[in-house]
Amino acid sequence: MSTDPGRVGVALLTMGEPESLAEVRPYLRQLLSDRDLIHFPVPFLQPVFALLVSSLAGGRLTRALEAMGGGSPLVRLTGLQAKALEASLREDGDFKTYPVMRYGRPSSKDAVRRMKADGVRRVVALP
Repeated sequence: MSTDPGRVGVALLTMGEPESLAEVRPYLRQLLSDRDLIHFPVPFLQPVFALLVSSLAGGRLTRALEAMGGGSPLVRLTGLQAKALEASLREDGDFKTYPVMRYGRPSSKDAVRRMKADGVRRVVALP
């Protein structure tokens, strides 16, 4: 019986943020539609609420992102952390890191597709 775990995927989990100004509304709509995060009193109206608020209230987040250079650095910085972690794990086995954003991109679906394509056999999730 082999003790080699094969390639191990390391998922770096974050809530996510819009990487560009164009992603503000879709990001807010996705965030506000999440019933695990927001318990809207009338559940079937939550998508309408999310669409309305993301359309009307996106200006505040847009202004904040403009002040940071046009987008959140979270995706870029998480990607840099993932590369550094992968490099540090290289001598301990076959590890591949994947940034995963709950809201925005790269999504968990994107990460799972990449893991399958990369031949990952086990996954470790780091919040």
